[in-house]
Amino acid sequence: MKMRKVLARKTRGQTTEKDDHLFDNLSDVKFIELLINPNPQKRTSAAKLLGERRSLRAVFPLCRQLEKERALYISFYSKDTSSFPVLLETLRKYRSDNLIVWKIVRALQAFPSDESIEVLEDFLLNSKIPALRWEAARSLGQIGTDRCLEILKNSKNGQDALVEKMVRLSIKKIEKITS
Repeated sequence: MKMRKVLARKTRGQTTEKDDHLFDNLSDVKFIELLINPNPQKRTSAAKLLGERRSLRAVFPLCRQLEKERALYISFYSKDTSSFPVLLETLRKYRSDNLIVWKIVRALQAFPSDESIEVLEDFLLNSKIPALRWEAARSLGQIGTDRCLEILKNSKNGQDALVEKMVRLSIKKIEKITS
């Protein structure tokens, strides 16, 4: 049974750090080309390493690939707001796809703008899906502004136990940083 799971993960594109770093010497352009490679490990490695590199030119291709391949590991680390509209467009387009929404809610932690905080607040207070509320609380904690702290403190109202725990942890994190 364990071997079957390992094989299934590999088929879906799971990679190791060693796999990913076989491609370290490639340019961002070559990584973007790998996003459409038939090999799922190459696609995953390219997506992971583009995120690590914080490549702005990769945000649009990563979002487009995410539309086609929901299980693709994607990470956004750019604090440059030029990629933010692409994330919001993808969020609006796929609002009913919980996996894509979760990935974007997670990515919003890299954008400490008022608009990003408003989107996270909406998910924390209004989403019916605990995983999305949990991720919104975590992302607000990562942003760590006074406004995020206020939102988190006002959201404590009998939510899911795991969401409550993340809210408390995020509040502690912000208070530790600001004290």
